[in-house]
This record gives sequence, structure tokens and C-alpha cells, in this order.
Amino acid sequence: RIASIAARHAADIFSAQAIVLGVSTSGELHELGASPESAELDPKDRGVAQWSHEHDALAGLGTDTLPGAAALCAPLKAAQSRLGVLALVPRDRAELRADQRSFLDVLCRQVAAALERARLAEEAKHAALRAKTEEMRSSLLSAVSHDLRTPLASITGAATSLRDDTNLEVDTRGELVEAIVGEAERLERLVANLLDMTRLESGGISLRKDGVPLDEMVGSALTRLEGR
Repeated sequence: RIASIAARHAADIFSAQAIVLGVSTSGELHELGASPESAELDPKDRGVAQWSHEHDALAGLGTDTLPGAAALCAPLKAAQSRLGVLALVPRDRAELRADQRSFLDVLCRQVAAALERARLAEEAKHAALRAKTEEMRSSLLSAVSHDLRTPLASITGAATSLRDDTNLEVDTRGELVEAIVGEAERLERLVANLLDMTRLESGGISLRKDGVPLDEMVGSALTRLEGR
């Protein structure tokens, strides 16, 4: 949105087609906004824009660098960040006057500052999201650790009783065996859920949403809590 607004004002001020190019993570320039929206640079002018970005200097029409180009390219820089290029293609192919170049420099600084603020805000948002994700991950790990320890403790206790007490009654031994089987099945479900969560996070499984009665969920949770 910032690039589109900047391109529209630049096009009006300099009577030119204006294209704002940003920098991808790989260092390549790509279009962020243009006025008119259909405006684009040809391969030769895109090379001029790349030179302007890499050398942090004006290039193209009316300059000492590639003066035969149709576009005049000005770097967008804020502090130590190179954010892209503003490219102008004058409708009458006229070179900019000295006062117009000075104004172009001021405009580029303002556009770069706005883009830099937007970039920093986006980075701050992603940082907050990552922190929240790590917090949720830690909480989940703590909860899962507790849920895993509970059936393991039950299985260990029941199995130890069967091993150490040879005088247990048949009914008692049967109850202990049933407890071991039940907790083992519960543990298996927990592990399966963890694996499914990992697959969901990696995109290896698609989420299917089904309606579940709330009273059943609450009742199941209460029953499990009462059994602990």
C-alpha cells in the first residue's frame, strides 16, 4: 500500500510512469507498486534499477551511468537498509532538472522511511508471534509431560504389584491387568495425538473439522479427572 501510494504521487509530480521496486530475500528486485498499475520496466531498465540498488546511486536517464536508458532509477535507503528503487519513466523522455532531482531525493528518503517503518512493524509482529508460539509450545510440553507420566506411573505401579506380590487374589490380579491395558491404550492415544500434531505442523496431514457436543467433551474430561 505504501509503495502504491508513493508511485501514484511520484507519477503525478514528475509526469512519468512510476514503479517502486522492493528487495526479495534473495536480493532480487520485484515490483511493490506502480502508477499506472500496468506500468512495468523492460529488462534493460530493470538492469539499471539493479545497478542503482547495488551502488546506492542514481542511474539511467540523464545521469552519468547508463544515460541512454528510458528510466531514471533512484535508490530507496533508510539508515543502513537498502529497501529498493523508485524508477521513473518520463512520458516525454525529458531529463529531470536540478530542482526536480533534489525533490526526488527528498521523496525517496520519505518513501524509504515509510517502508522501513512498515518492515520493522512486520518484524516486531513476527517476533511477538514467535514468542507466543514458544510460550504455547512450552505450556503444551509441560501439559503433555504430565499426561504421559500419569499412565506410565499407573502401568508401573500395577506391573510392580503383579511382579512383587505373588499372593494376590485372582480378582485383584485381573483388575491390575485391566488397569495396565487401559492405561497402555490411553498412552497409545496420547502418543498418536502427538504424532498427528507434528504432522499437522509440518503440513503432512489435512485438518478435518467435525462438530462435537460440548457436554460430551466436558463430561469426558470430568470423568478422566475423577479417575486420577
